Amino acid sequence: MAMHFTCIRSALVAMFLLLPVVAHAALVGRLPDAYGQYQAVYDTDLDITWLADANYAATSGYDADGRMTWDAAQFWMTALNVADHLGSSDWRLPVSNGCISYNCTGSELGHLFYLEFGGVAGYGDPMPSLSDVDLALFSNIQIDLYWSATEYQSSAAWTFEFGPYDVGRQIYFPKDMEFYAWAVHGGDILATPLPATLGLFGSGLMGLLGLARKKPV
Repeated sequence: MAMHFTCIRSALVAMFLLLPVVAHAALVGRLPDAYGQYQAVYDTDLDITWLADANYAATSGYDADGRMTWDAAQFWMTALNVADHLGSSDWRLPVSNGCISYNCTGSELGHLFYLEFGGVAGYGDPMPSLSDVDLALFSNIQIDLYWSATEYQSSAAWTFEFGPYDVGRQIYFPKDMEFYAWAVHGGDILATPLPATLGLFGSGLMGLLGLARKKPV
């Protein structure tokens, strides 16, 4: 009987040694391009995926500088979805929680700024250092305001400010003003299948357990 338990224990050890190493981090780079730059970033806390390029509207040539009205930003989301950008048709503007002023961590942009980047609220306070490992996953973050998908009223919507003055502030503005747009969508942009080696070891382990049950004590 002792020999059977030794075999099972050995199989368990081998199985866990073959498991992929998972970084216990809230932000994880996704879809590296030909230059090794991530095209998307998955937030494991909120289960959402950001475009890594925070001004992709300009980078892609869709808009000259990336600044647009709220309605134009919504139309850009539609264009991304029609194009099935990065294999997804669920892009949208980030959601706000309606909290006004600073430290609004309940909104998606607020969560990213305060809890992931370690940003500090205040007039004229700088953004986190570009050497920050989480911030380094992204590119082209504009020191300005970004639209959210959440309306304040029919003619206004919530925004989040990355600077240069009221850094970390959430506030609403008329929809006809021009700010930046950052695309996000729900869930992880990648599907992670069960590794083949893990499946084989799982089957082998079940076989060992069955063998142990069948053998006489």
